[in-house]
Amino acid sequence: MRFWSVLTCLQLSDAEAGFVLASERVASKGLLDGTGADLKVTDRDDGGPLMSVTEEIKSYWEAKSLTPLDDQGLRPTGRDSFLQQALEEAILKHLPADKKILDVGCGDGSSTSVFARRARSVVAVDYVENYVKQAKELCAKAGLKNVECIHGNVLKLQQDVAASRPFDVAITIRCLINLPDEATQFQGVDNIFDCLSPGGLYICSEGWSESWAALDAMRERCGLEKMYLVPHNLLISKERLVKHLAPKADLVAYESLGFYVFLSRVFQPMVTAPEPPQHLHPVNKAAHMLSSLGISPSYFNELGYPGVCVFRKKA
Repeated sequence: MRFWSVLTCLQLSDAEAGFVLASERVASKGLLDGTGADLKVTDRDDGGPLMSVTEEIKSYWEAKSLTPLDDQGLRPTGRDSFLQQALEEAILKHLPADKKILDVGCGDGSSTSVFARRARSVVAVDYVENYVKQAKELCAKAGLKNVECIHGNVLKLQQDVAASRPFDVAITIRCLINLPDEATQFQGVDNIFDCLSPGGLYICSEGWSESWAALDAMRERCGLEKMYLVPHNLLISKERLVKHLAPKADLVAYESLGFYVFLSRVFQPMVTAPEPPQHLHPVNKAAHMLSSLGISPSYFNELGYPGVCVFRKKA
């Protein structure tokens, strides 16, 4: 099925779209968002202590940090490199120059090095020591002397970055979704705000549950199976996060990236079927190019589960 056929189906009712696609149903498991399906974490409904889940997630990332590239040649911390570039570009649109930046959950430092080129200084934090080492090496190789990489944890952030507080900007990319429940996620974001100056910005791309559900509905409408969510990620309700932060911050901007999501998570799987979709597929490259050009029809905004939120801390 080609692009315009897909768009035509999107204009039909659910019943009509199902009828059109009935004889062309696509067998697709969907792109793996995150890093894979090989983590055996404790079931979140089994009544076990949450700390055991937290430690298992950390152990998973410690193991992943030992291999810079997976068997598909992809970085474990950002397997969809085109999406990662689109996220970085969306963040840079809202990142003021010459500011003190806190990058929480920096991973191997790839995105840190991008942000550092615009910053006065960056403190990059990760709870996996091997990623901290990799981030130091990457930034040093890039000649970035304004980056300090430290071993720390978002759940005790005020202590870990005490010497450098406060910051003008804090950034997270898929950090909080590696925490085991909403209460712990909100504790993490509260810790981040405690490290910001009044008027400071919190810029985040996590994984929004409302948009993920909209994407699943779109995929099913187009004859695709629901997206697979890796077991170590817990999506966040953007609506509930905005409500939680309302006493201390305003949401001042949002970059959906929904058109990229549509092309890479709906269109590409339909084009490549029955072969599985690939993060390095030319469709993803073209989707990133369109995103860079600012081509993002609002029709697809609701699909932007990796969308970038920009919050400003109240004075």
